[in-house]
Amino acid sequence: MSNETFRLMWQDAMTDLHEQVQLEDPMLGQTEEAAPGEPVKPTIDNAFQHYACLYIKYMQIFQKLENCYDCMVHPQKREDVLVVLELVMRRVIELKHALVEWNPPRTDLQPPPPAQERPFPWEYVNLDDILVDLKLPPETLEVPVPRYFKENNAENIRLRDKVNSQYMNLKLEVKEVPIEETEDLDAPPSDMTLEQVIEIIQRNERGRQGKQR
Repeated sequence: MSNETFRLMWQDAMTDLHEQVQLEDPMLGQTEEAAPGEPVKPTIDNAFQHYACLYIKYMQIFQKLENCYDCMVHPQKREDVLVVLELVMRRVIELKHALVEWNPPRTDLQPPPPAQERPFPWEYVNLDDILVDLKLPPETLEVPVPRYFKENNAENIRLRDKVNSQYMNLKLEVKEVPIEETEDLDAPPSDMTLEQVIEIIQRNERGRQGKQR
């Protein structure tokens, strides 16, 4: 992709971000002071729907900004994108905490009708129904790990690996510790020749034809 593509993507993300800020705070940028009205206490479902829509939209903005920062070449633009990206990441975390706080409980966990309904703080938030209503794919909720985390901490990672290598050499007298890999039973064996594979396929095919007879 060209630089113009990511510039347009950055512009699109900033437009969406400006719209989200205006929706969250309609009085932003207005000089006249409006008379504060009586605060309306939202229900659990309304609050959850509100924060869920905000969370999904900020996740889309986050993914666009992360992609722009990773693929942009201009250093000054990358600095500006990084500032906005970190602010959006903070807002995503805030909205995730709000979703957990206003997570609606199941019907069997609700108190009897005279009692007031209470949210059920649970870390696993179900947003499938909202994604269906918005006609968005499940990939929208995938949280990408910013690639600049590893790039900016390359020196610290190198020092960490060096310390681990020296520690293993001192305690275990080895430079590397092999990690036990789980065996995939569905994977074909790597030590078989082509003739052996063909022979097994022919044997299975003859057995299948014999059963049909």
